[in-house]
Amino acid sequence: MIHSILKDKPTKLFLGITAFFVANALIAECIGGKIFSLEKVFGLAPSNFTLFGVPNLSFNLTCGVLLWPLEFVIIGI
Repeated sequence: MIHSILKDKPTKLFLGITAFFVANALIAECIGGKIFSLEKVFGLAPSNFTLFGVPNLSFNLTCGVLLWPLEFVIIGI
């Protein structure tokens, strides 16, 4: 019975997308605590802007933000 299910092309596509989604989610969660400076990646000086009264802010992001947009694209398929 399992062999007949795996021969179905939509099932193979579903399993492939699901495996990619789970692997991508796990990688995003594992590297989510790593912080990088977006300005340094592009070789720019820090922005040092003020937001809600907090001065000297710049674009420091977690690495997880690089993978999560891909997760939402996969969910929308």
